[in-house]
Amino acid sequence: MKTIALLVSLFGSLTLANAADTPPAHLYKGEVAGVACVACSKKVKASLEKLPGVTSVKLLPNGESGVAKIEIASTSPGSTKATAIKALGKAADDYTILTLEKAEAK
Repeated sequence: MKTIALLVSLFGSLTLANAADTPPAHLYKGEVAGVACVACSKKVKASLEKLPGVTSVKLLPNGESGVAKIEIASTSPGSTKATAIKALGKAADDYTILTLEKAEAK
């Protein structure tokens, strides 16, 4: 009986691990201008995380140019440059989404 309980417990944890490792259905990559510091990066990231279905947002600042690379993982197929700009709200006055395109999921 203990063996069965152990196997059920082990199988359950493996199933959860595999579900967590499943990549999101949609990946978007692009660039955003105006990101000059860590605070800017945090503000843009927090805004983009509000998009429907977003599971993660990565921002990689690109030195002094102020243009950062963005990568958005989402369960939603409907993320666009326009929806990203809308998600920025008032911050869209300070940051410009230059590009945002669907990319191959990892």
